[in-house]
Amino acid sequence: MDSYGSHCTKPACRSGQFRKPQTKFLVTLFTTMLVVCGKVNFINLSRYSNLSERTYRRQYQQDFEFAPLNQALVAEASRAGTVRLAVMDCSFVSKSGRATFGLDRFWNGCASRVATGLEVSVVGVVDVEGEQAYALSAEQTYAQSSLPEFSRMDQYLYHLDRVRPHLPPEVEYLAVDGAYAKESFVTGAVDLKLHVISKLRCDANLQFLYTGEQKRRGRPRKYAGKVDLSDVSRLTLVETVQPNVDLYTAVVWHVSLKRTIRLAYLVEHRHSTRVRTCLLFSTDIEQDPRQIVQYYKLRFQIEVRQPQYPHRRLRLHEKTGWDEIVSWAS
Repeated sequence: MDSYGSHCTKPACRSGQFRKPQTKFLVTLFTTMLVVCGKVNFINLSRYSNLSERTYRRQYQQDFEFAPLNQALVAEASRAGTVRLAVMDCSFVSKSGRATFGLDRFWNGCASRVATGLEVSVVGVVDVEGEQAYALSAEQTYAQSSLPEFSRMDQYLYHLDRVRPHLPPEVEYLAVDGAYAKESFVTGAVDLKLHVISKLRCDANLQFLYTGEQKRRGRPRKYAGKVDLSDVSRLTLVETVQPNVDLYTAVVWHVSLKRTIRLAYLVEHRHSTRVRTCLLFSTDIEQDPRQIVQYYKLRFQIEVRQPQYPHRRLRLHEKTGWDEIVSWAS
């Protein structure tokens, strides 16, 4: 809607991919979904608009690519020339019954356990300066029994591959949570020319790189010992982010990811009895560790852009990992 109260369909018309009846239907659909009370289904939508239930069913049977439309909307809403960041996350949807398509056991972050339901994979764009997130694409995750030859990471990577052409050309980094820190996904994202920023386990298998003089004979030495995160003497202190919170960094080899990464290690000494840590990384070894913390913190902006199902009505900081980044990197 524009300032005069009329419908604004410039992005859809300019792209040249939407017919006039389809554009009219989408405008009616989007505006009706904002005012409908109760569940958003065909019967309820017909009650709040001048379209019949049959029209909604017929229009929903047609293919429609939302990514080009969302790409145009993001370009209209965001400022030109700003730094942008790609983000990706999954949203769990509780669902009872047995015949629903895609029904499987997925990770429920709010309950911190695996539960039966549906899952939606969301890819978005974040304006780094304005700290504003824009949803770009959302796809339902298939049940594992439907695609036994593909893993969940393969599905997420396929979704990212489809959305990559619609990301702004200046996007270089992809911020994801620790669940995506798998070799197959990280390698696939890097092949798509996206540096991955994510979180590692506190017991990640890391090796220091050997930079000393090599022997004249024999195989060159690659590593200089295992990284012990409880001993920060071999790490480089970047700065004190907050009182009693230090930021360390190092370029190390990750055994599972099979690549060299840049660490951003946050250590909190507020409590005398215990030490809290947060281990972030980036596949761009030249990236500033301060920027790694900033971009990973901005990843949480996608939480307010995901579908607002009942399980998402909890406060944002109740999601696993939110406390750590907010208290140390805000």
